[in-house]
Amino acid sequence: MPMHAHARSAPPRTDPYAALRAPIRALIDQGHFTDALRGLLEVYSAFPSNPGLLDDMASCYWNLGDHDTALKLLHLIVQDAPGNTAAWGKIGALLISAGDNDGAATAFERVLKGNPKSVGALAALNRIEVFARDSHRARLLRKLSQK
Repeated sequence: MPMHAHARSAPPRTDPYAALRAPIRALIDQGHFTDALRGLLEVYSAFPSNPGLLDDMASCYWNLGDHDTALKLLHLIVQDAPGNTAAWGKIGALLISAGDNDGAATAFERVLKGNPKSVGALAALNRIEVFARDSHRARLLRKLSQK
């Protein structure tokens, strides 16, 4: 009998924070960052490394003006999951708005490492860097926009 015949597939992993996220996201979407952060801090000890929770906390801290804490939280996400292109993209976007174009470019390069066709990352890099008309990124961006 083949060995794989006895192998059982692992049950799908569920995100334990997902069930709690809707009311928190509603507060964030309404601009109630202090109330959202208060709720996030209440559940943080139960899910300290949950990327969704860390991302929501980063959004609150950023909008409350604590940019250092927001970026530290996002870096915790990519430390655990270096291929998380969404987190790298958010880091890049936040760094652009903080005026750190070099850091933002590095973050968007990480996005492209995981997703070479990321129009968002290519467009952001295009805004950050001055590209020659025939640069590789400019050509790729034109090619993707024609599809």
